[in-house]
Amino acid sequence: MRSCNLAHLRLIAGVLGVFAATSALAQSSGVVTTMELSPTQELLTDRFVIDLGAFIVSSKVNGSLRGDANPNGGDRIDFDKVFGTDADATRVRAAVLWRMTKRQSLRFAYFDDSVTRTRTIDQDINWGDYTFLANAAVTARTKFSIYEASYEFSFLNKPNYKVAVVAGVHVDDFSIGLAGDATVTLPDGTVQTGSYQSKNSSVTAPLPVLGLRGDWAVTDHIYLEGSAEVFKFSYEGIDGNWSVVWAGASWMFSHHFGIGIAYDRFQTNVDLSKGSFNGRLNLGYQGAVLYIKGGF
Repeated sequence: MRSCNLAHLRLIAGVLGVFAATSALAQSSGVVTTMELSPTQELLTDRFVIDLGAFIVSSKVNGSLRGDANPNGGDRIDFDKVFGTDADATRVRAAVLWRMTKRQSLRFAYFDDSVTRTRTIDQDINWGDYTFLANAAVTARTKFSIYEASYEFSFLNKPNYKVAVVAGVHVDDFSIGLAGDATVTLPDGTVQTGSYQSKNSSVTAPLPVLGLRGDWAVTDHIYLEGSAEVFKFSYEGIDGNWSVVWAGASWMFSHHFGIGIAYDRFQTNVDLSKGSFNGRLNLGYQGAVLYIKGGF
C-alpha cells in the first residue's frame, strides 16, 4: 500500500513539474502574466485549482445486514474493533476546482478507502444469511469510495476572501463482504456448514450536498480554507444523515504552487434497503491531509 502511494506522489510531483515548466516557458517567451496580486490572492482568482496529496486516515465502519435467517437485522458489527479496519493508512485524495466566473465554480473530488483484514473471531457473527463461527479466521473486505461534484456560488467575493454556498451530489459507493467458516441458511430453510464467502453486500448511493465554504488569503503566502456540509435524506431505500468537514492551511511558495495540511472528516449513518445491501451502516473517515496545491 505504501509503495503504491509513493508512486502516486511521484506521479503528482511529475504532473506539477510539467505545469511549472510550462509556466516558466510562457514567461520566458514574453507572455505577460499578472504579477500585481500576491500568490494567495491569485489563488482566489485562478481558473483551475488542484489539490493532490496523501493523508493518514482513521476509518470507522460498523453495521448490520438483514437476511432470511435474520429478518430483523443481524449483529451490529464494529469492523474497526473486530477486524482492525481502523488501522491508520496513507491514502490519496484528489480535488479539482474549475472557476467558471468570478462568483461561480465547479468542484470535483475523489477519495477511496479499501481495506482487507483477517482476524480470528472470539464469538459467532451473524451477517445476513451467514453465521461466521467463533475461533475461526474470518476475512473482512470493506470498500468505500466517494465521488463529489458540487456547484459553488460566492455571495461574498473580495480580493482577500470568498464565502460561498455549496450545492451538489456525493456518489458514495461502498461494499462489505466476509469470508471464513460459517453456517448459511438456504432459501428453503436448510442450514449448511462450511467455508463460505458472503455475498458482496454493496450499494451506490447518490446523496445531495448542501453547505458553506470559505477561502481567505491571510498573507501573501498563507492561505486558509474551510468547508462544512450537513444533510439528512430519505428517498428510495436510503434513510440517513451525513456530515463533511474540511479545514486546511497552505503555504504558497510561488504564484502557482504551495504545500498544505488539513483536517478532513466524513461521517454517515444510513438505513439501507437498496442494491444488495439491506441493513444499517455507519461509516466514515477522518485524518490529517498533506497535499500539494496548484493554481493556474
